[in-house]
Amino acid sequence: MLTLSPACAGLSSRGCRLRAFVVNGHLDRLSRSETSFTSFRPARTEPKKLDYAKHWSHTLKASQIQLVTEKAKLLAPDESIASLFDQGDIFVKPADIVLVPQPAACPESTKSATQSPGSVLATSACSPSATFLSSKDEEDIRRALPHPGRACQLLLDAEQLAKMPSCHSTTLPEQALSQLVSPYLLRAEEAEQQKLYKIAATIYEQALRLIPGHKQSLLKLLRLYRKVQRHPQALAVAKKAVAKYPADVILQELYADTLRDNGRQEEALQAYERAIQLTREAPAHRESEDHLQVSTASALYSMGGAYQDAAATVVMNILQRAPDHWEALYLYAGIAADRGMPEDAVKVLLRLLVHDPEHSGVRLRLAQCLQTEEGMAVLGSEVEGGQDAHAALAFLATAIKDHGAVAASIELHRRAWKLQPEAAAYALNYMHTLELEQSLNKALNLAAAFMRRVRPTFGGLVEVDALLTILKGLPPLAAVKPLAWLLLDPWDSKPLEPHPRSNHTPCQPPLASAESAAQPARRSAPFNLAESNPIKSTCLSVKPSPNSLAACQKVDYPAEELNALALLFTIPKLLYQGGALARCAQTVALLQPVWASCSRPLHTTMIRNEAAYFGCCAQLLQTHPPPSLLQPAETEPPKPIYLCGDSHCLPGAWRHVHLQGHRRVLVPALVTGCKIWHMRDAGVFFPKASFLNTVQAIPEGSAVIFIFGEIDCREGLPNAVDKLKYDTLEQAMTVLVDIYVDVVIRVAEQRHFHLMLHPVPPVLSETRDIVQQFNAMLEKKVNLAAEAKQLSSKLVWLEFVNDLLEGPDNDLLPHLHFDGTHLAPSYVAYLDKALQKL
Repeated sequence: MLTLSPACAGLSSRGCRLRAFVVNGHLDRLSRSETSFTSFRPARTEPKKLDYAKHWSHTLKASQIQLVTEKAKLLAPDESIASLFDQGDIFVKPADIVLVPQPAACPESTKSATQSPGSVLATSACSPSATFLSSKDEEDIRRALPHPGRACQLLLDAEQLAKMPSCHSTTLPEQALSQLVSPYLLRAEEAEQQKLYKIAATIYEQALRLIPGHKQSLLKLLRLYRKVQRHPQALAVAKKAVAKYPADVILQELYADTLRDNGRQEEALQAYERAIQLTREAPAHRESEDHLQVSTASALYSMGGAYQDAAATVVMNILQRAPDHWEALYLYAGIAADRGMPEDAVKVLLRLLVHDPEHSGVRLRLAQCLQTEEGMAVLGSEVEGGQDAHAALAFLATAIKDHGAVAASIELHRRAWKLQPEAAAYALNYMHTLELEQSLNKALNLAAAFMRRVRPTFGGLVEVDALLTILKGLPPLAAVKPLAWLLLDPWDSKPLEPHPRSNHTPCQPPLASAESAAQPARRSAPFNLAESNPIKSTCLSVKPSPNSLAACQKVDYPAEELNALALLFTIPKLLYQGGALARCAQTVALLQPVWASCSRPLHTTMIRNEAAYFGCCAQLLQTHPPPSLLQPAETEPPKPIYLCGDSHCLPGAWRHVHLQGHRRVLVPALVTGCKIWHMRDAGVFFPKASFLNTVQAIPEGSAVIFIFGEIDCREGLPNAVDKLKYDTLEQAMTVLVDIYVDVVIRVAEQRHFHLMLHPVPPVLSETRDIVQQFNAMLEKKVNLAAEAKQLSSKLVWLEFVNDLLEGPDNDLLPHLHFDGTHLAPSYVAYLDKALQKL
């Protein structure tokens, strides 16, 4: 039993609290008596006598106890305890335990929406004046977290921890050490769940600084480094782990895995052998031996030559005794595909996909197999003919599309839709996949076939026959005739008039009018066309009117009707992209009533992408209609300059510019959602295939402007640092610029384009600094590469981005604001000036 010294007696009358700092680092409330303390754990409702002899297997004497203030200051024996109680609580702790700064929840005040991120990050949960985060961490967290106050719960104070000595106590049992470090691991795991891997790694490292060699911290940090492919760092941690815990099977296996990740296959084989021996010595791990044998076989197979035969033998031996062993089947499928056995490979991969539909490795290998005629034939024999063949084909089409097998995906989507032609989801996915090959005619013909069969009138809001009439008579849109649709119908560039049943009005700054107060406008923010985040502004605002009751009656459409609506919204996107501007305007007007009828904002639904493109096209035609193609006294249309890029190519589409003294028209070559990162050599995601198809569709020798990179600067670069792909933003930016420069040089050489690089549009104030840094680095490297490759006349940087900004803060010029994501089409005047200088 612990007793208090006389200096602590008689303090209860002061109304202050006496607390104990227990070995596991948690603060426990104490009720005081003159001779002993009683501890209240947070999870307990009844007091429990604190018996250190029983709980920690040793007895604390008076000399082993220390009193500390809430600021972790140790009290000298001669200090006045009573006077210090007036300044705050007193804590009691065993003398041999290092004080751990507790990662506590932030106070409610830090969650206030009115408080600035900087003030949140500069205040700790424990003390209003203490700095909880280092300045470097503040910058990272402020950018990474949508709710900055949450950072206080995820990252401990690195500066404070750096000054704290490590805990090397050998008198504490393993349980006590685990309890001491558990708050760190909980915060790190929470950061991992939010994919804030940089923060998670920092916290794991802090835990290891507190308790060097802590097994769980080593294990979690090692797995995190492997997840983010930080192979050298993972190997360094693995070496420490197996040195401290040489008999641990899991750590020995991870050590072997990291050796293999670093290309050290022979050392990996030795480590796997050691792990196998450990499993045989530990009955609890005996079932892991087959798993380790598969890993050994995988290492052997990667070594090539005769080692691959040995790997195949190991795999076959495992499958003989365990025919359903998942990992062995997965490796066997890869071996079969490499050795020209597509039937075996496809059958096994389909079997694996049933058990794990989301496994990216299985999807990738299946996509590779289905890019051959033999693979597709095997798939047909395995899938088609069953009761749910349409669902299986649709699922497989989506799965392999994500890994670049676009042609095979189109075929599977076609088969699924043929089996269920009334299914709007199948028709929509088929239509989108056709877009990846720039098959605009086929996609619109598919939409017409669906409308003829299903007739989606949405309660009379959609005039299906009128839409079908619009889609008739479109000639083939070939590369040699990119203006065929634009020349087909007269376009007088008048602003789009809203459909009378929609009561549509262009968006203006909100006014406090009696009408808007009585019946507020239904607004649906355009979705970020590049990726998946809604933006803040819109020009599609539908105000109900007593004279159009049918149009403003709100409906919560089910999933199948939303898919049909998405298909209809994709029609104007394709018409605008192909240049059928008059037909696009007519389609937008016909679809505005059903747009207005949706009870939910469309950017919050499953069809947010399609709704966003519809909104963008409507806004372009309504507020910034492209000019007429032919000017007075002209008999020949201008030649095209292809504006190839993500959705940022739409505002400039069909506008007029001048190059080398001649008027030219900007023809969009849209590559939906394409990042520069997708273009890398190792990339397989479908936007890369779409990019290559689009470039191939542009006639050789054409004048082309590339406009890519905004998505990378907005999401890719910051996320790459947060996810530990790179240490710094500059490092990530350098890698990305090098990828882009390599791609544009290759395209310029192979396609003989006169290639011009458009700066990344500096639309968003939040990412403008990143955009400007990226543009500066890209300009420098493009100019150096063009000179080195003697391509200065064929590869040029368009220098005008600074003309779009004003003031000391580099604000976007007011008239260039459009929808919160894209530049207003009026920016083309600055692009035109840059082109005229060439």
